[in-house]
Amino acid sequence: MTATEEPPGEIELLDVAPARNLPLERVETVKRHRSWTATRGSTGHRLITIGLPVLATLVVAGAVFGLPVIEGRLLTRIVALTVILWGLDVQLGLGGQLSLGHGAFAGAGAYTAAVTMGVHGWPFPLALVAAAVVGLAAGALVGLPSLRIQGQYLAMITLGTAVAFPYIIRRFAWFTGGPDGPRIDYQFVPPGWMNLTVSHYSRWTHLIVCVVALIAYFVVRWVVKGPLGRRIRAVADNPAAATAFGIRVGMVRVYTVSLSSSVAAVGGALLLFETPAVSADSFAVFFSLSLYAAAVFGGIGTLVGSFLGALLLIAAPWAVSKMGLKIEPELIGGVVLVVFTLVARDGVVGLLRPWFREWVDVVDTPPTEA
Repeated sequence: MTATEEPPGEIELLDVAPARNLPLERVETVKRHRSWTATRGSTGHRLITIGLPVLATLVVAGAVFGLPVIEGRLLTRIVALTVILWGLDVQLGLGGQLSLGHGAFAGAGAYTAAVTMGVHGWPFPLALVAAAVVGLAAGALVGLPSLRIQGQYLAMITLGTAVAFPYIIRRFAWFTGGPDGPRIDYQFVPPGWMNLTVSHYSRWTHLIVCVVALIAYFVVRWVVKGPLGRRIRAVADNPAAATAFGIRVGMVRVYTVSLSSSVAAVGGALLLFETPAVSADSFAVFFSLSLYAAAVFGGIGTLVGSFLGALLLIAAPWAVSKMGLKIEPELIGGVVLVVFTLVARDGVVGLLRPWFREWVDVVDTPPTEA
């Protein structure tokens, strides 16, 4: 080893200004892991972007077989809420449009699945497609005002949608089945080779939800990285520049709300798999505000942060109940929202990102030798 070479795994941090000399006590030697560099678009990068989500899905899907029935069902609910938060993240993180009414879109998807499966006997794949279509239509209807308004005014429209949703369900009870929805007798019977008893059928349902969530993840990621995602990002960053490049800003905003609500509706339909019943009060305005708090906690603009936010929504009430604490779970959500808005605007993912980059660093072009 020559005098100019550094010891492997170590780096000297010389806190010395060019115009002055500082004492040697300021020289520190710290340990640093050498990160693995992956070029965007390379095989290693594909391994990260495809392999990690698949691996995470396998872990979450397999975890249910080691959990009690109640905790396993809560894990299923976490996965479904993650899909709803992915929908919110499309509008909030990618599109830069504040939404306070995504609980209504999730409720629309849940009621659509309940009516199609419970009343008309549709198979669940068709029910999920119907939920996505209804969510797309609802998002387009709510997003039309974004042709002329944006910012806090659009947020007020989405908030008004969340407030009105339970009353709309009651008003059209002849179709929706009323506040408690139609009766659902759909059974997710597992294959015989799984040897599951009736009390453990929820494990088979959990696997179905995980597979649908993985498909939703890749669909959302494909849209975010594709041409539509680039247009949405351009409109969010600089509408005037986007207009100069021929992008129809108003229509892109409508597309953003429509796509966002469609994904949220699929997540709402997945909630029905965990509990085969719907209630209009479950999708009231507080649910929408809880989703926003969860998105801030996990990290806006990150798909991984949606899972962490969903984990907060379920883990906080579960922990309060288990420990017998006399604390309202809503208080925890409010405190988390205030704290992370003030001190960690990028959420938990933002706090973990520097640590992750110590191990894996993704670059646009291959590193060149000096």
